[in-house]
Amino acid sequence: PHTYLTLTKRGGGRTGIYVPADAVADARRGVAAWKAFWDAAVDLSDLNRSESSALRIGRRRRHS
Repeated sequence: PHTYLTLTKRGGGRTGIYVPADAVADARRGVAAWKAFWDAAVDLSDLNRSESSALRIGRRRRHS
């Protein structure tokens, strides 16, 4: 069986990369690591956005 890693391009299109049979386990670990990184980056971004909003609201109250 052939294994392909499917990637989404910035413009929204998709492309596939052939993964040789002896590299499938490494590719899957890489995909899992990328997903873990992406989830952590999104969580951090959400936290930064919340804290930034709270700081802006706090400044408005002091200046009002």
